[in-house]
Amino acid sequence: MTISTYPTIPLLQESLIGNAKNYYPTKARGFVFGRAPSVDNVKVDLWGGPTGTYVFPAAAQQMRIVSTSAADTLAGTGVQKVHVHYLDANYAIQNEVLNLNGVTPVNMVATNVLRINGMHSVQVGTGGTAAGAISLTNLASTVTYGFIALGDNTARQAIYTVPAGYTGYINHWQGSSGAATGTHFTQIELRATTHDGSLWPGVFLLQDNIGTLNGGQNISFPIPIPIPATADVKLSAVSDAGAAHAIVLGSIMGWFEQ
Repeated sequence: MTISTYPTIPLLQESLIGNAKNYYPTKARGFVFGRAPSVDNVKVDLWGGPTGTYVFPAAAQQMRIVSTSAADTLAGTGVQKVHVHYLDANYAIQNEVLNLNGVTPVNMVATNVLRINGMHSVQVGTGGTAAGAISLTNLASTVTYGFIALGDNTARQAIYTVPAGYTGYINHWQGSSGAATGTHFTQIELRATTHDGSLWPGVFLLQDNIGTLNGGQNISFPIPIPIPATADVKLSAVSDAGAAHAIVLGSIMGWFEQ
């Protein structure tokens, strides 16, 4: 495969071509997207995992992957292999491919995983998608950091962290919402642990927000929002009723530079 000057890659993740971190260009396009399956009047992050608020690892660690279906295995009809894009203890870009073993957890080889920036299948069976819910968790299986929903083959989570040595630039983002019954106002927020280039670890400050009413909006910035190295970024949403059950989608686009 020919590597162009501006390769299409997930936002703040490495290319899927070999050891991409060794030949990154100085500027690369980025894109992440997420989905929250049921949003009420409590703010949640746009991802499909078991908790409303995504939990970032407090320390680098070894993780494990497991499915709720025995069919997600090398000989199965579901997802067979998963590519995990992560940052290590130094916020350096790394990746690892894991062979699934159904409902039996498989540990990552890496023991210094600090951030998960993406997770997707690279080999599937005849079903083409996950036969069960696939979770990347801590070794105790008490906290989920990556999640592929049943019927998907990619983790839909609008969550990422800028690697060391890079600055991210967000120049476009979008969001939409819809409820199965009724019309519900939903606020979607772009948040990050930074303000005007300064880092505020653990404090997700509002960068921009939109309101949707069973519809969507997209926002482009004439001057992009700079996101410094090691900052965490995510999309969150809250609707207007305790039983709104709004489905919310969102994505972030931009680039990052060394």
